[in-house]
Amino acid sequence: AEQIAEAATKMALAAAKQKAQTINCLNNVKQISIALRVYADANEDHYPAATNWCSAIQSYLTTTNALRCPADLSGGRCSYAYNAQVAEAEVGKVDPNTVVVFEAEDGWNRAGGKELMLTDPRHGRLLVIGYADGHVEVVPESRRSQLRWNP
Repeated sequence: AEQIAEAATKMALAAAKQKAQTINCLNNVKQISIALRVYADANEDHYPAATNWCSAIQSYLTTTNALRCPADLSGGRCSYAYNAQVAEAEVGKVDPNTVVVFEAEDGWNRAGGKELMLTDPRHGRLLVIGYADGHVEVVPESRRSQLRWNP
């Protein structure tokens, strides 16, 4: 009975840790989304270029740790990618439901589209997505095909 209780405790702690990492990742993507909007406000309402988006928003982040998902064990500088289709677009002309930031393999200034999405999500079967209107969602992997990439 003691071994069963110990195993149950370990499972509960692992689940709590995964939930905390998912919440932290969600907060990171929210900070990145805000930084993108602040960048746009300072640049005639246009998103940054795809080639240097991390570098462009870095000074608008409260911490550079916002670019690292706590569940990303790669050790790289950035755990997220930027939808290249919104690069340099005027914020007001991008559909609010368009993906702007999403979890991807490590890569500073990584930009592209759905081909960069994680095939093995870090948060169970959940993906953390930031949209053009600034909201952030934890999306089940089963909804991957329903995401909007075209602004």
